[in-house]
This record gives sequence, structure tokens and C-alpha cells, in this order.
Amino acid sequence: MRFNEVAPWELYDWSLSGTVSAADRYFELINWSAAPADISGYTVDNGYAVFYTFPPGTTIGPYSRKVFLAEDTLPIYANGDLTLYDRNDAFVTWVVYYGNPGPGYCYQAQPDGSSLFAWTPPEACSPGLPNP
Repeated sequence: MRFNEVAPWELYDWSLSGTVSAADRYFELINWSAAPADISGYTVDNGYAVFYTFPPGTTIGPYSRKVFLAEDTLPIYANGDLTLYDRNDAFVTWVVYYGNPGPGYCYQAQPDGSSLFAWTPPEACSPGLPNP
């Protein structure tokens, strides 16, 4: 399980609320396992003492990605980090992002699931889809 993409600035109305806001920021997790991953009870920390615990039944299919919007989980700040912990509060993975390349940029693993990340322009951000 890894972070695969983070959008710490809003540009599109991903939440379909009718307005673009901080609620449209998102993070994406990728499961590189051949088995479904049950992340129920896992916790994400945004680096600012705000935590979100995934509810029962939260799974990510084998070799699949899942996008989580800020409006449904926790605030995603422009500069910071996200850390994922398992049900026993053991560290699973994290991503750290700093800088301000411009509105709508996302921080993306290149290629999918790798530990190498780069700022990507808005037109190349791909929530829920393979990273270019």
C-alpha cells in the first residue's frame, strides 16, 4: 500500500459540489498486491494533528487505486505530509510534499506506485487512473 498521488491545491470540482474549494483536494492510495487490501481502521495523519480513520468495509482491489477527497477525509494542506498507519498504529507509508508549482498541480508517483514523486501540471493529474 502506497500513496500514489496528492492534490494539495484545488483546481477542479472533484467533489461535484458546484464550487471549487479545499474540499476538492485529494489523495490516492494504490494497492500493489494481488489480493484486495482491507484498510478499515487504518488512519491517515495530515501532519497537523488531524487524523482520519477509514470506516469498516473500506477496501482497495488488487493492483488498484482509490481516491479520497478532502471533504470526506481530512484537510490536505498546500505544504505538508500524509502518513498512513495500520489498525495497530504501525507505520505503513508516507508522502512529503513542499513547494508551490502553481494552482492545480498534483504530486504524483512516477511511475505508479514508485517512491519517486514529481510535481505534475493539472492536465496530467490522474485521480483514479494510471499516472503518465
